[in-house]
Amino acid sequence: MPNSNVNSRIQLTDIAIDFLRRLTSEPGFQWQLLAGLQALLSIWLVQATQQDQGVTLLAVVVWGGAAICMEDQLEDFRVRPSQASLVAGLTLLAYATWRSVIVLDLDTMAYVLPVIQGLGLGLMARPVRQLFIFREPLIVLSLFPLHFLAFKLLPEYWLSVTTGKIGQIILLLFSVESTSVGRIFSTGGSGVSIQPSCSGAGLLAQLAVIAIVFVMAYPIRSTKSKVVFLVIAPLIGYLVNACRIILLAVILGSSLPHRQQLFDFMHEEWGGLVFSGIATVILGQIYMSMVNRQLADGRG
Repeated sequence: MPNSNVNSRIQLTDIAIDFLRRLTSEPGFQWQLLAGLQALLSIWLVQATQQDQGVTLLAVVVWGGAAICMEDQLEDFRVRPSQASLVAGLTLLAYATWRSVIVLDLDTMAYVLPVIQGLGLGLMARPVRQLFIFREPLIVLSLFPLHFLAFKLLPEYWLSVTTGKIGQIILLLFSVESTSVGRIFSTGGSGVSIQPSCSGAGLLAQLAVIAIVFVMAYPIRSTKSKVVFLVIAPLIGYLVNACRIILLAVILGSSLPHRQQLFDFMHEEWGGLVFSGIATVILGQIYMSMVNRQLADGRG
């Protein structure tokens, strides 16, 4: 046991020494570390200022997707900015950091700052004329405001009403009676009101962003398959949100001993994250099946 502890301390020391060596001698490693810190700052900012924790999940997806799009370049990545681009990049990152510190609750700047941070990081690594190598990560980061725009542009009332109708159709397939009138969806003698926050607009935007990240990070050759996948993504969010509404109505009308606590959990932020995760897994499985089919066709 003592030898094991000694070996662990030696390994940790070696890791720390290697980290410090790379930190002081490798500009590429310094840039990657700075990019990681900017990503953490952005995610923290969203988590601290936005009421919907699904936005935090989307922030993780966007920054993770941007990193995946850079994955093939990182092994031989070289930091070679011009003097002007270095100054511009530092200025943008300084502004983004300052703005993150003073951002107010529900401030929409939280949606814009990732683009500024990404552009700043790009300018710190390359002159303006070479920024095209960061086009995919920058496109992914620019998708983050879609969540905010979804609530502004999508017909929320129509989404809420049709979500109830879809829920009614799903239950009908299982011979379960339900009613959907306006925003009210009822089954088992109880009902729920599908308010704007439950319309599924955020989930639709989230899955649309994830689908674009998949297509850019792991491209498939068929343009038709790409279009089909991008269309399927928000539809999956639509159906999963309808299932969530059904579950809420069923829980409320049940005789479970802790149904109110269960309803609150599924209705509040964590329940939304659970269903966001389910929808993301379904979407990922569909895309991986497309990728595997392409690989099988290539071998054939």
